[in-house]
Amino acid sequence: MGTVSVGTPIARIKCGNKWQILARITMSSSYATGGDTIDPNKLGLGRIDGMSTTPFPATASAAVHCEIDPSVAANKVKAYLQAGGQVTSTTDLSTFSALCLITGC
Repeated sequence: MGTVSVGTPIARIKCGNKWQILARITMSSSYATGGDTIDPNKLGLGRIDGMSTTPFPATASAAVHCEIDPSVAANKVKAYLQAGGQVTSTTDLSTFSALCLITGC
């Protein structure tokens, strides 16, 4: 099962009763079916509610965007291909990183 590496947060912005954290994430060397796990504690959060990412260069064989859907699976970052569909299990995405704005509390 893959785990997302989280870089040092670049910014922490208070938004009502939530925080928005700007940080770079790097996907794992063995992508997990259903998404790699991200630890909200590494962002100073107890829970992740959503994530926005920057656009990525697109190729048919590499991830082009990531997303979190906490209503489906908590703390899972899913990677998708330009050609469509989620990245397949055990794909090495360790060279894929993204600047993300992660919302949580």
